[in-house]
Amino acid sequence: RPFIRLLELYPGRGNNPVEASLKEVPLSSELQYEAVSYCWGDPKDVSTIFCNGQQLPVSRRLEVALRNMRYPNTPRILWADAICINQTHNTEKENQVQLIRTIFSNAQRTLIFLGDTEE
Repeated sequence: RPFIRLLELYPGRGNNPVEASLKEVPLSSELQYEAVSYCWGDPKDVSTIFCNGQQLPVSRRLEVALRNMRYPNTPRILWADAICINQTHNTEKENQVQLIRTIFSNAQRTLIFLGDTEE
């Protein structure tokens, strides 16, 4: 059975840093998560989140999406391609891209982020 990574987005408010952790889990229809859909934007427009206690560069649009999607008091389990797929490992990317239809189908819902007032 293939594995995927899920992002546990920690609670936060406003301009608090976006913090999360990644965990690898077997892909199954029993998983409880939400898939994230957003426009990647300009690859040079980068921001930072904290993942597993370390700084992780992500597109500014994804950082803003996560900032807007997090709950104030409880964690949220998400799948976001740019974080949950290792973008520097081509073999992993190829394998994970083949699973995207299943990943989105198995999600409880898909959260679509169209942008914020900054854009």
